[in-house]
Amino acid sequence: GVTYPGGEKTANGECVGQGVNDVAPAINLEGFAEDAYYTLIMTDPDCLDGCESPSNASFVYLHWIAANLQGGAAGVPDPTEFVIPYKSPAPPAGTHRYTLSLWKQSTGYVDVSDFNGYEYGNGFYERMYFDAQAFVSVNAFLDYPAVAAHYFNAAGPGANCTCPSRIP
Repeated sequence: GVTYPGGEKTANGECVGQGVNDVAPAINLEGFAEDAYYTLIMTDPDCLDGCESPSNASFVYLHWIAANLQGGAAGVPDPTEFVIPYKSPAPPAGTHRYTLSLWKQSTGYVDVSDFNGYEYGNGFYERMYFDAQAFVSVNAFLDYPAVAAHYFNAAGPGANCTCPSRIP
């Protein structure tokens, strides 16, 4: 499960309000193997090219990669284990889905510096066009397919939180 500070839990498809999600959420991996480690990837598949593009071409925006989450544990991941720092959901308009996928690390604990195949920084344009499958394929210690997934919605300024009309 996913719980934001202040206790707001997200169930699949629920809406999370703006400002509630400014810091990384707690992740609950109870029920997962306690001797295993996992990587969490958070993305927004509902961005438009440049978010202002007349072409309405969508892309996947990377919000977060956290490694070495231990099975059976619950809590906010250790920031020193962030492969990519957390960026809170903040759609500029409309409603966006935010997906979290969990990948088992086949080799156990992995040094964050061992992750390859990303050139993502903290800026908006550096996180555009993320390809989770490509990321997993170049990091052979991540097992394919994902072992769990979760999503929630967030609305931009003045928008009602509804399911996005674009489903890629």
